[in-house]
Amino acid sequence: MKQFLFLCSYLLLGSVSAIAQHEVLDYSTVTNYKDFVDYTEEDLVCSRDGLRIFGRIYRPKTADDKKVPMVIHCHGYNSSYGEPEPYAKALAKSGYGCVLFDFCGGGKVSKSEGKSTEMSVFTEQADAEAVMKVVSKMKWVDKKRIYLMGYSQGGLVSSITAAANPKKIAGLILIYPALLIPDHARNIHPKEAHHAESYDVMGLNISHVYYDKLLSYDVYEDVKKYKGPVTIIYGDKDSVTGFNSMERADKAFNSPEFHIIKDGTHGFPPAEHKIQTINHALDFLNREGAKKLISLSFDDGPNLTTTMQMLDVLEKHNVTGSFFVIGNNINEQTAAAMVRATKMGCDVENHSRTHANNLDKVSKDSLQSEISYTSNLVKKYTGRNPQFFRPPYINVSQSMYDAIELPFICGIGCNDWEPSVTSTQRYEKIVKEAKDGMIVLLHDMEGNKNTVEAIDLIIPELKKQGYQFVTVAELFKKKGVKPQRNTIYSYTNQ
Repeated sequence: MKQFLFLCSYLLLGSVSAIAQHEVLDYSTVTNYKDFVDYTEEDLVCSRDGLRIFGRIYRPKTADDKKVPMVIHCHGYNSSYGEPEPYAKALAKSGYGCVLFDFCGGGKVSKSEGKSTEMSVFTEQADAEAVMKVVSKMKWVDKKRIYLMGYSQGGLVSSITAAANPKKIAGLILIYPALLIPDHARNIHPKEAHHAESYDVMGLNISHVYYDKLLSYDVYEDVKKYKGPVTIIYGDKDSVTGFNSMERADKAFNSPEFHIIKDGTHGFPPAEHKIQTINHALDFLNREGAKKLISLSFDDGPNLTTTMQMLDVLEKHNVTGSFFVIGNNINEQTAAAMVRATKMGCDVENHSRTHANNLDKVSKDSLQSEISYTSNLVKKYTGRNPQFFRPPYINVSQSMYDAIELPFICGIGCNDWEPSVTSTQRYEKIVKEAKDGMIVLLHDMEGNKNTVEAIDLIIPELKKQGYQFVTVAELFKKKGVKPQRNTIYSYTNQ
């Protein structure tokens, strides 16, 4: 119980200060503004399961002329939209749209409907998703750049939401995140609370609803589903980010950044700590807006040797890719590679049924049979239809464009089907040719160990150069490019 009360004091530090006042900061000390703009405020109109969600929207004046990124702020336990308010105002002044809202039943002063005894981190996830849905329909919002910024328990909720919606969230900013909540619910919170209809925990009456799913939940395993960029900001004197929670987050997220505020405690009470946090958040958002994108793609699988080895390397580096499969290589056994790829967030695309070198000369019916056979098997085993086609040997003709509905993909390769090309040569060629919006063409045919070794070098080097790895589908989506007919793509901007 003593350890529980010790934890409570730190959680309350952030929440109570946020509830007590809507803090006003001196923004003249913020150094990472990319612009300095005016913004307007308006009410958020949103609901979840019939419960009204109260919130405010900050709309930068720059949204009058162009679509702008949006940051959705998620407050902490027993707190309110006042907690993230000073951060949101700073971001709005830099041209970022912001949404602040109260979770349903999320605090004593919540202006949203709902009872605290019906609240859990998963109902708060549903609240965040409801807000996301509303935001994504706003004409002035860049839907490809919707970020979650979570504080304390809101950091946990943001992480859960990103894991459930990995392709809808452009990035995560976690401020003194309480990722240890599931562990402490199991091991430190009073056992009576686990089954109660109402129990006072840290000044808020909650119930078994809070614990029903939480007690068996592993956040560190779940967030592996989210491959996007993450920055984590916390204080070196904050016990809520202790208990190895940040070390575990480092292993679970995809190469997260960490910024540690000297002498920082939970909630960052001093204004100077908030200003430091704002600078880190703006630096992250500004860099993400300028980040280069590249897609790794692999031909000629699936198989249980090289394809699996490629997946091992992708998983090691927490990145995704696209696998263009040959229909005749798909069977009950090799389908396991496609299933694994899909679970990792990779895409499985179409590379024909037979990999024949004369598809540019065959009949329309034969072409469509080649495509449908492979697409049907991909759908059977992964539950998803391929979105792109790569022609074997990059042989194309007008008859193929006319017969095949899928967009055509080529890519920039390194002759990696030739055994004489070493892994070092493959690495050097791809790194030299790398450009923003590029599709890399590689092969996961059986025995191609040199490419397995090469991508283990390519990925960390291109990450150092500022590249983010995405699937081919994500590349087009994030670049805002709709693939056109009668075109075969190696770059999105060609």
